[in-house]
Amino acid sequence: MAALRVSIPTADLIRRLKERLRGDPPNASTRVVWQRDGDSVLVNTDSLTARLLDGWLVCSLDLQTDQTGRQTLQFIFFLGKEGEGDSLQAASTINAPTPGAAQLAAAWGPDLQRVLWDAVLDAIELMVYHAESLKRGSPIIVGGFHCTPEAIVVDVLAGSR
Repeated sequence: MAALRVSIPTADLIRRLKERLRGDPPNASTRVVWQRDGDSVLVNTDSLTARLLDGWLVCSLDLQTDQTGRQTLQFIFFLGKEGEGDSLQAASTINAPTPGAAQLAAAWGPDLQRVLWDAVLDAIELMVYHAESLKRGSPIIVGGFHCTPEAIVVDVLAGSR
């Protein structure tokens, strides 16, 4: 089975993260109001920063409600390092450094975390499609993924199963 390595650079990942936060179809505004059960939060998508480190994706995002004011939440994803945790599993947590941020994290954190993670999965899926286009007709299996400071890397196995 032939191994193939494909990657998506940080800038492309950030664009995908912002698109996911803005909704489907993406809202052109950089400020989006999310609503659920009579509650709402202003998501400042232009505040999103994302850094890839060796094994980690760290995203910071500003949210705002009348009760909390503008607060920053940090979403941390462990995607694995090459040769260490580079499998099909990941882990994540939310850092909320202030009481207002903790209130926002409790109310909106899991939803935001899921949307950001979906953007990562979108990127991985895009890389698998790219690998399929390079190995037409061969069965494709995702062998694992990890990240470097420059990109999310996906190892794809192509050929007989």
